[in-house]
Amino acid sequence: MADRKDELLEAALHLFVKQGFHSTSIQHITAACGISKGGFYKHFDSKETMLLELLRKVHENMLHEAENYQGTQHESEFKRLEGKIRIELEKFTEYRPLFQMLFTEFPPHKENKISNYLNRMRRFFQDWHEQSLLEAFGPRVHPYVSDLAVILEGIMHSYLTLMTWHVSTLPLNQLSAFIVERLHSIVKDDNDLQAQLPRGWAGGDEPVQGMESIRCEAEALLLFVKARHTQGELPEKTLQTTEMLYEEFKAEIPREFLIDALLHQLQHHAELHTHTQKLSAKWSAWKGEKHIL
Repeated sequence: MADRKDELLEAALHLFVKQGFHSTSIQHITAACGISKGGFYKHFDSKETMLLELLRKVHENMLHEAENYQGTQHESEFKRLEGKIRIELEKFTEYRPLFQMLFTEFPPHKENKISNYLNRMRRFFQDWHEQSLLEAFGPRVHPYVSDLAVILEGIMHSYLTLMTWHVSTLPLNQLSAFIVERLHSIVKDDNDLQAQLPRGWAGGDEPVQGMESIRCEAEALLLFVKARHTQGELPEKTLQTTEMLYEEFKAEIPREFLIDALLHQLQHHAELHTHTQKLSAKWSAWKGEKHIL
């Protein structure tokens, strides 16, 4: 069953890139796999649900390798940052045709599930970049780390655009080293640098609030736990607990007693403290607001 689901997702990815999401019908997808529409609906409620599942898999795949990158034993934090940026550039290059289609057919200012998920991905990468920069450059960049993350993303975006429309693919090892050196130049000469953005800036639009914000935080926790589990740093039980928690937050009516119990289990892991603290705070606030209403 899982193989057939993956087969459908792979066929959909190819067709969405080739002819666009709206121009691709469920019949196109099922015909490419040689199955009936009934077979499609065993796995997905709709074409939109399928695209959301595809985006979740792409998001996880893009972060998984970069988050797990450790480099050699004696490699500096700068070199580790170079490695993460190189992998991220490779993944964006790999999925570039998909994102070109998505940003054309689902503009970020439109209110729909796909655009909302793309905005969540952008916020997640913003937070992940900030954390990666803090690990590489240390606490001195904390006051302006959001600005540094925006500069990093701007440079990466510009080079990816150039590679899409104007030049052949650049050597990504050299490019990632070049980008880190430019960031290092900013950090070395930061005596008079004034932060322009608050920490955790999400891109200038309205922040995600309520249950949607909680789901974003739960997804970030799940991606983090998956990466640490792959490295052997967290047990299978912790991964299963986190997956159960994320699924419960996705439910139309989350069961408060179950979420409280699962969060309590995860809070025993010191390495999850930052993620669980933020998630617990948002969850407690949401419960308080809901009960007042």
